[in-house]
Order: sequence, then C-alpha cells, then structure tokens
Amino acid sequence: MHPFESRDVLSTILSVLALEAPVSPGDAAHILSEMPERGFIPRWRVADLVTAMDPRAGSASQDGWPELLGMGWTSFARRPTRAGTEAWLTEGMSAVDLAVYLAGLERLGFSVDPAPAVDAVMPRISAKAYLAPNELTCFWYAKSRHRDGALKVDASGGEEHPGLSYVDPGNGYLLEVRHAVGGEPCKLVAYAPSPRDRRERTRAAFARAAARAAVA
Repeated sequence: MHPFESRDVLSTILSVLALEAPVSPGDAAHILSEMPERGFIPRWRVADLVTAMDPRAGSASQDGWPELLGMGWTSFARRPTRAGTEAWLTEGMSAVDLAVYLAGLERLGFSVDPAPAVDAVMPRISAKAYLAPNELTCFWYAKSRHRDGALKVDASGGEEHPGLSYVDPGNGYLLEVRHAVGGEPCKLVAYAPSPRDRRERTRAAFARAAARAAVA
C-alpha cells in the first residue's frame, strides 16, 4: 500500500475511534462459529464481524485496514469432488490471520475481543510441530495480551512529521500520532496498558501524561 493511501486509511481509523465507544465488545459468536468448519472467513464476513464487535467500525469503509496492519487477503475454494473440474474462489482470511487481525484492531483501540477467535484455532495450532509467524502470535496470545511491545504503523513515506498528538481510545491502550506537514496522520504508535519493556513503559508514561495535559 502506498504511504499516501495508508494515511487515508489511518485517518479513517482515527475518525472512527473518536466516536463513542461501546461499553463492551458486541456478540459475534454467530459469525465466529463458522471458523472451525470453514477454516477461513470471507472478506465481507470479516467486515460484519468487526462491526458486530465494535459498531463504530461500521460507520466507515474498512478497506485497507488489514493491509495497514500488515495483513492480507487470500482466495479460498470449497474442495471439489474427485470427479469435479471446477472450483469457485472466494476472497477472505484464514482463521489464524483473522485472529491476529482482531488482536491488531484491539491494540489500535477498538472494542473487539480476539480471544474467541484465538481459542477456535488453538486446537489445530497445538497439534503442529512447526508454526508460522501468525500461528506463533496466536500461540502466545494469552500471555502477551495487553503486554506486547508497542504496535507501530508507519505511513510517513520518509517525510517529516512535525506534529504530535495523543488519542485515548478508552480500552486501556494509548495512541501516539505523528502528523505530516499537511496535518494528516502519518505515523502511529499504540502503547499497551502494561508494556513489558522498561523503555516503552517510560515512553508510555510520558505519552499518557502529555495526553492528560492536552485534555486539561
């Protein structure tokens, strides 16, 4: 994704987060129940899932959100019979990628609960001897949740970003936002409520103090 396209997506996410947050994630069990059977979720269903958990997400197009977090889409088809000669591909996310995507949205400040999606893929992950990076993320999710290192999204394209602001999305995370010369957001650092790294704890404490001072 081009940096300027990423800035548009980042602007959309920040504007959505400025809306009133739900008290708790909405019920999306009816969508998550499709994961074990299919092993993937169609693209349109991913948007439904995120909106069901946090209605703010339904107020804008979610195009580009996964790409901003380093995720991607892939195509799937129902397995044909041995005698079959055709298959219809559907764009979507694997169940593992979906769990990691939800975890990323939670770190950006959305009121989503990735735990059920992670739980749904853990039996298959636990049975494997070797794991891909996103599978490792799910494997360690329970002990790293709310404690992982800062999530960084860079859409600066190497340009200067003199402006700085802070966003408290209300779920314990804190967003440090850098702005380009034109004022649009171009870089974001999401601090966990309880970061592991001492240097990050110091930076997060400074950021929270600055955010409180900006409100006062």
